[in-house]
Amino acid sequence: MKKNVRMSAVLLAVFGAMTLTANGQNLLFLSHYDGNTNYGGMNADFAVGSADVGANGGSIGAGKFGAGSMDTSSNSGGGNNVTYGVAGNINADTGTLDMWIQTDAWGTQNDTNGQGLLSIWNNPAWSGGIFMKQANSKLTFTVSDAMGANWYEYATPVLAVDSAWHHVAFDWDLPNGHIGIYLDGVSQSLTQIGGGWPVDAYDGTWGAPMEIGTIQGGWNPHNGLIDELRILDGPAYNGVDFTPPTEAYVVPEPATLALLSIGGLFLRRRARKE
Repeated sequence: MKKNVRMSAVLLAVFGAMTLTANGQNLLFLSHYDGNTNYGGMNADFAVGSADVGANGGSIGAGKFGAGSMDTSSNSGGGNNVTYGVAGNINADTGTLDMWIQTDAWGTQNDTNGQGLLSIWNNPAWSGGIFMKQANSKLTFTVSDAMGANWYEYATPVLAVDSAWHHVAFDWDLPNGHIGIYLDGVSQSLTQIGGGWPVDAYDGTWGAPMEIGTIQGGWNPHNGLIDELRILDGPAYNGVDFTPPTEAYVVPEPATLALLSIGGLFLRRRARKE
């Protein structure tokens, strides 16, 4: 019996160390964009929902940590984009998105939509959604209510950013009135554009996929590279500065998770017999 307890503790310790979390928030989606054929190149390395890339207008480039990244500068709009399923991979009301970005032309696309980093909207088009982007040399988080009638944008001050790699993060908890934007681990002061607070970013059913590096059907692409894109199920930073990761995230391989599950089942059955 003591051996079973010790073995269970070992399995739990290993599993806990391999389960990617940040400040108590659970991992929903992660992609290294390393071209690993086991994941279809741009398929997610980990996803609670679908890991498969739906449409692919980007290409694999040199990554932040040498493992590769997604080049979205080739996206030209009109459906040429990088998309994933939404269900299970992101929450509308609470979450964290962080990534490394290298921008070739920061702030040169000075229009309302800017350069997209992640976007989801509802059908009919623009009837509720969340959008994270660069525009006018700022990082912005935009949220729309379920009817698409009210848009609220939260923008950082103008940022002097070069073409080097930078860590960008967004976290949000709409029911509790929190939106945070972070550059290289530093929480940014935000300006709210619009009035009121959206209590619901959508009506419960996304009508479009999650787009990476673009906004709405491939338009307004991010002009550069994206690496180590991670989505968590709640706000990880809550306005507090943090140290960006110094290496690529580690995700348990499916085969390892399967072995751990089988091991746990074996121990439970053995315990019953004894």
